[in-house]
This record gives sequence, C-alpha cells and structure tokens, in this order.
Amino acid sequence: MLDDTVKELLTNEHFVNWVRSEDDSKKQYWIDWLAKNPEKKKAFQEAQQLVRSMKYEDVFKMSDSDDEDLYYSLQRHFLRSHDHKPKVRYWLSGAAASFLLIAGLVVYFTFYKKAEKVDSQPYKLVEKSTEYGTKLTVTLPDGSSVKLNAGSYLSFQTPFRPDAREVTLVGEAYFDVTKDPAKPFVVKTKSVETTVLGTAFNVNAYEDDDQVHVALVTGMVKVNISNPFQKIEKILNPLEMMTFSKEHEKVTVQNFDVEQVTGWKDQVIYFEKESLPKVVDRLKKWYGVEIIVRNPKGRKWNYTGKFKGKSLEHVLLRMSYTEAFTYKIENNKVTININ
Repeated sequence: MLDDTVKELLTNEHFVNWVRSEDDSKKQYWIDWLAKNPEKKKAFQEAQQLVRSMKYEDVFKMSDSDDEDLYYSLQRHFLRSHDHKPKVRYWLSGAAASFLLIAGLVVYFTFYKKAEKVDSQPYKLVEKSTEYGTKLTVTLPDGSSVKLNAGSYLSFQTPFRPDAREVTLVGEAYFDVTKDPAKPFVVKTKSVETTVLGTAFNVNAYEDDDQVHVALVTGMVKVNISNPFQKIEKILNPLEMMTFSKEHEKVTVQNFDVEQVTGWKDQVIYFEKESLPKVVDRLKKWYGVEIIVRNPKGRKWNYTGKFKGKSLEHVLLRMSYTEAFTYKIENNKVTININ
C-alpha cells in the first residue's frame, strides 16, 4: 500500500510540476522541505520515481493513454511493494485503498484536463505607464481599449487566462471593454476591484489621492471595496459614479457629468469648484511641470473652468483673471504668486 506521504506528494500539483519540469528555481523549496522532514526522504524519492514514470503532455493535461499509464504505473508500484502472502483481509483493505487513490488521481488529473486547456505559450506580464504630461492608449489581448491618463500605471498578463481578464491599475484610465460574458473583466486597484462583462467606464485611483472614483458610462459594473472591517459591494448603473474615501472608509454613489469626469481622454481639462491644491495637482499631472505656489494662504480658491487642447500658458492666463495671481514659466518650472 502506498505511503501516506507518497499519496500526499502525488496529489500536490506543485510537486508534480516541479519533478516534470526540473525547474531549478523551485529546487531550493524542496531541498528545504526535505531538511525539515528528513524522515520522509524515502517516500519523497519514491514519489519522484512514480511521477517520472508517468507521461504527461503538459501541466495536468493528459490524453486517454496517459490516464492508462497513470493507472498501470500505480498498479505496478502496488504489486511490487505489496506482501503477496495470503493475508486476504489485509490484501483487500490495501487493494481498496490503492484503488481509491488510483481512481482519485485519474479523476483529479482528468478534471484539470477538461476544465482548462493549457496554452503552450507562456504567460507574459505587460506593464504600461505614463509620465506626467503624457497619455497613452493600450490595446489589451482581447481587443479591449484602455486610455491611460498622466502619471498612471497598468499591468496585465498576455494572453489573458482562460477564465478571466484581469488588469491592475494605479492612477486613472478609461476602459472600453470588449464583451465576453464567459470571461469577466476585472480592474484591480489598491482599494477597489471593479468587475464588468462589457462596458465603458472610468477608474480614478491615484495613490496620493484619498478618494477612488469609478464612473460608469455604459453597461453595468460591480464594485467591491475591501477593508479590515467590512466588505462593500455596489452595483452601478449608467451615469452613476461611486466614490470611496480611503481615510473615512465611506462610499457614496451619485450621478455625474460625463464630460467632466472622462473629458481628459479627449484633451479636455475640467475644473469644478476646485481648491488651489487640487488645481495645482491637476496642472502638474496634465502638463508634467513642477509648480511652486507662494503665499498659498492668500485667499480661498473655488475655481471652475474648462479647457480643450490649450497650452499651460493659456490656462494660467485665464485663471489669473479670476483668481488674482501672477505667474512665471521657466522651462518645466512654474511659479505662482498669490496676490
């Protein structure tokens, strides 16, 4: 009858894959495992020999003949290791246990074979980022389009995995997702996870901003917020925006103006009753410049304005009329003097 450790190792996908691939990067893990379990060395070597005697096409992807190889390999092991003396009661219990193990392993591997067709092409991590003052359009493996705003980062695997399409975002991006009901599209940020089937939406999740915004233009999305105390789930309908305050762990949902929230992708910079720090932060990211403000407490700002495709010089000049300040632009450095 097979040793319990042998059984455990034979049903450990990481062990099986390591033995098959002889991946040196994983070797140290099993060396350490043996050092901690010296009494299991014999069983470890026995499991290695069994795995090597089995023929696999790829990771847990077996043909019908491979299933038979697995069965007969384990059966031969059972016959070699078993005491053939006529101890019928023990023979039956041992045979039953071994048969159950064999059947279980065949079902286990066959399940993986049918559940997921493993692509021979290795997965590759793709990373895209934008500096302040720049934007970028990215086409994903499924044909979905992502427009990255300034100072943003996007990462994803190509090809997407068979059961889901996942991307990670830091910053702001506008997504136009290709519909595929069988493969949900998931956008992960540090605090919020947004799941869709096919839709257009905007995610604003800069790390230096207290708030995360998810604004839905078309379709429907599910937003999950995880924090140490509770899990919050919100379903958004078109023209609804969820705002999550990281500091106060508070969620609000309200309607929004599409141009105000997503106009950045069409070169529109929009301010709606913005404070001085908010205006300065937006200009720094939009134009990729350093901004120094002198006498920032001179007066309270509540600025509203809209500019499409305008230069920094033009924007500052227009702002200075209503907010009463002077400015100086030297290369990538801007000095604002509040009157």
